[in-house]
Amino acid sequence: MELPLPAMIIGIGGAGTKIAMMMRDVSALDTLLISSSANDLAITSMSMDKRRKVSKYDDGGGAASLSDGAKEPRMERMLIETGMLNPSPYTIRGSLLAYKDRIRERLMGYNTFIMVANLAGRNGVAVAPLLADMIKADHDDDYATASSSNDNNSKKKKKKARLISFVIMPFSFEHDKLFKAGIALKKLSERSDCTIVIDNDSFLENNQDLSIDECYRIANGMLLEVFNIIMMNSEVDGLNILSAGIDSRVDVAVKNAVSMLYSNTKPDKVRSALLYIFDGSTEGISIGLIDALAKSISSILVGRHGEYAVVRVSTKGRSRMMHVDGENDDDYEGIDNDNNNHHSSIGSSSISNSNSSSSNASGTKVGADDSKESDDGVHSTILLSKVTGLSKLDSYDPLSILPRECLLDWEYDESEMRLNIDSLVALPNLE
Repeated sequence: MELPLPAMIIGIGGAGTKIAMMMRDVSALDTLLISSSANDLAITSMSMDKRRKVSKYDDGGGAASLSDGAKEPRMERMLIETGMLNPSPYTIRGSLLAYKDRIRERLMGYNTFIMVANLAGRNGVAVAPLLADMIKADHDDDYATASSSNDNNSKKKKKKARLISFVIMPFSFEHDKLFKAGIALKKLSERSDCTIVIDNDSFLENNQDLSIDECYRIANGMLLEVFNIIMMNSEVDGLNILSAGIDSRVDVAVKNAVSMLYSNTKPDKVRSALLYIFDGSTEGISIGLIDALAKSISSILVGRHGEYAVVRVSTKGRSRMMHVDGENDDDYEGIDNDNNNHHSSIGSSSISNSNSSSSNASGTKVGADDSKESDDGVHSTILLSKVTGLSKLDSYDPLSILPRECLLDWEYDESEMRLNIDSLVALPNLE
């Protein structure tokens, strides 16, 4: 799926604004931050000089390179006034309706929108589905009008809006958040051209030694890596689940990523998979091991009718997953800037290898007991899988089994009702 310019990044809520600013720092795209909390909007960005420094380390691996003549990208913050210290999602959503015209004005002129939201937060579940509806409804209506017009110039100017949504799901022990997150995910995925889902619960379940803070930090780094992947790869679309693995042995790291995938969906629901291996060693990963990993994953992800999922493997330098910190700009340094790509096809898998030119080959095989461990660091893997359904996350919305026409849907404007008892007309006495 190609993404037409100009593009805008939209960050919603606390986590969404932080990740959006990270994306802005590596892409130089215009950014809009939305939240009901002033603290969320107080986040600062890198200076243009630091952003150019990051771009030098990230040449070929980032979303966009920044030349010396690059202008500072547009940056806007929108505070949703609710009149409440601790507003509920319904109150935030109702308050957002008063900002509709202002939001539409900010969105005008853009053809691609990259939205980031934490559906474990109040702002994420309240704002993201409604904002996605506004983006698709307004821009698609304009596109349809231009397409039906006889004016060729208007047809060229109007393009169908593309919406890429990055969403974070809550932990399973956050019982009060699961239902709202499930509904918001369903509505958001219906309106998005591409949805990238990361399930914090599955990540923590497969990495028991991690603290919650470490889980958040690595998840943020994963989303940033996938953002760069999407900016350079036109094959990502539809509903995607993001899983990851970290280990000193690359084959174990890949197995951990597949295990995390299994926590969310069944293998026969996977239609394609992109496996990215971030090499933490100095020796590099052998092409034989990459071949074995591609074939192994492809054989696992077999559909009901015997079709194999298309698996693509890419190896890169060190990942941001282990280094991203919203308060430390220097953590962006050390990114591998080598961009030598070699492509080959093996079975149903196509492999791209962008290791450093100083890498040495080794003959390690997947699953072998003597797999070589890295003395220099750990291997990080990201598995981006296009799926037809998410068994675990779909269960968060128990109403999904009911016919659509029997539900009050998010298409209708709604908010929490706050009634003033003193102003109500006295009810008649029925006796």
